[in-house]
Amino acid sequence: MNHVQLVATARPGSSVTPMMVNPDGTLSAFPIVADEPFVLTDISIQRESVVVGPGLFGFTIDQAVGTGAQNRWAFVGSISENVERNFSTGIAFSTPFTFTNLASSVDNAIVFMSGFTE
Repeated sequence: MNHVQLVATARPGSSVTPMMVNPDGTLSAFPIVADEPFVLTDISIQRESVVVGPGLFGFTIDQAVGTGAQNRWAFVGSISENVERNFSTGIAFSTPFTFTNLASSVDNAIVFMSGFTE
């Protein structure tokens, strides 16, 4: 089992592919290798700006499936603090996936993902 940390920043209305955080702090593309799915266990999402009040946000994680995409996780709500989620059984991805900050969101979002490959 290899532990993996991913990070991405998305503007409202944009989708991004998370990058892998290497042990030296540099970023690199994160390939999903056949027969080695990535299992997402923890996610932390924060607003890029420091603000005093809450704002409306919508986030999704979508996985490529054939010629389309499948929504695997979503959050919609008013936040002023980080969104923190732990997935006790994990969410397994065997094909590429993206993080989307929905167009209705009031600010850029930074996502940190932790998990492992098998």
